[in-house]
Amino acid sequence: MNYNIILHNHSLPRSDYGWSPLILAAGGNTNPEVISALVMAGADVNEKNNNGLTPLMLAARINPNLEVITTLLNHGTAPKVKDDSGKMAIDYARENENLKNAEALRRLEEASK
Repeated sequence: MNYNIILHNHSLPRSDYGWSPLILAAGGNTNPEVISALVMAGADVNEKNNNGLTPLMLAARINPNLEVITTLLNHGTAPKVKDDSGKMAIDYARENENLKNAEALRRLEEASK
């Protein structure tokens, strides 16, 4: 896949609330290949929206596909970053029923130490 078609060395657009395509994809897209494509095209895995939420936080909070979390971790996202309320991705993951006893939760816990 030619990832330059997606980005071609330009910043991806953001909404007025700081929602970029990667942040939106991390929260609402269940295909981890979309995450990889955006990252390989230059999206910042540690970017924050206006509330300080990162793609990993959104994935941990609401994405039903655990592979999205794993994909973000594999791309080097920083799991210890805190949002504006002082929460890390692991805090959101512990609230997500889909992650109970999941390997993605274990990996996120290890990375957050």
